[in-house]
Amino acid sequence: MDAGEVHARAVLGEPWRTPAFRQFLVESAQGSLRTDFPVAVLRTVIADAVGAQSRIVRLSSETAAKQAARHPDIDPGDYANIQRILDEGELFRDGDRWVTGFAEVEGRLWRAVVKATRNSWEIYAVSLHRANKHNLRTARRRLERLAGL
Repeated sequence: MDAGEVHARAVLGEPWRTPAFRQFLVESAQGSLRTDFPVAVLRTVIADAVGAQSRIVRLSSETAAKQAARHPDIDPGDYANIQRILDEGELFRDGDRWVTGFAEVEGRLWRAVVKATRNSWEIYAVSLHRANKHNLRTARRRLERLAGL
């Protein structure tokens, strides 16, 4: 980790453990919020792969609402898996701006997807859910594995 990444991680902390993050998820699911919340920090090699200018991965209230509707089994603590996947997972580039990653956590396979905005200024988590081995095999066949990790 370079100094910038160390600093970003120190500032970000573990947002999924905070009451503010839990409130963000609740208000997002209710549709009463239009903002985003920082949830992870990209390593430089990942940011470079998608041309992201920022290393802070954000979760938008729209995505949080979608997650609550499609994956009601995911709780606030599960969002720690985004950072774990980005740090330890098997990562694939999916087009110019997207990264899909998989990691096994406590015996369960998880998938996270992040994307850089068109102007490359920000990066957002767009999906987090449990996956299966078929999903990982498909990614290995169809997507470009990120090198240098």
